[in-house]
Amino acid sequence: MGSFSGFHLIIVMMVLLIPVGVAAIAVRSNTDLDRLNRKAFILRVVAAIFISAMVAATLNRSVPEGAASAISLLVGLALVAFIASWAVARLRDMGNGRKSLAVITAIPLVGFFYVIYLMIAPSKSVAEVH
Repeated sequence: MGSFSGFHLIIVMMVLLIPVGVAAIAVRSNTDLDRLNRKAFILRVVAAIFISAMVAATLNRSVPEGAASAISLLVGLALVAFIASWAVARLRDMGNGRKSLAVITAIPLVGFFYVIYLMIAPSKSVAEVH
């Protein structure tokens, strides 16, 4: 087994820091006060994942390998940004005003379980939130 090299550092940055940074930018730029109920959140997340899978499948068949990887990375980062932005609205619907928690959706594995939590957590009425 080798030691931790510069290549490994680049991989860690790509896997952890870039998606979290993209999510943080999406969360910070989300200034609207919209709420997103469970059903709408689930439909948006499932549709976005389905569309990104279809894009990846199409790219694998019709685009050279290097270009397909780059486009897949961009599509994945867009997916992270959309889900983080929707998580802000979902957190607001749940009565939690801390939109910084939406960045958790970009952390590998932890983010998956956090999105599942956002899908099943109950909403609060507007009167309960204010």
